[in-house]
Amino acid sequence: MPMPSHSSILSAADSLRGKAVGVTLHSPFPCRIPWTSHVLSWDAGVRLLHTLIRAGPLWFQVVVIDGMANGHQGARAYTNDLMRQALAHTDALPLPSLGLGGFNS
Repeated sequence: MPMPSHSSILSAADSLRGKAVGVTLHSPFPCRIPWTSHVLSWDAGVRLLHTLIRAGPLWFQVVVIDGMANGHQGARAYTNDLMRQALAHTDALPLPSLGLGGFNS
């Protein structure tokens, strides 16, 4: 199944650029999914990543967010909701946390 177009196409030619959304985390340290994972909607599931990382004896949380670009209607409310979800995730565990990502504000 082809990806949805990134934006409206004004010409008759098809766009080869798909809708790019999502976050990843690349780390030289061991990572794992938290044991208190919350259920996310599909869209939030690709725009919000919560993981635990172990660096030596220290465990900490990393949250990566891909906020919606401000040019979209409702972007601020959507990104604020992602931030609230990220805080709910990090508050569930008594570990230090680090927030990363593109907040597009």
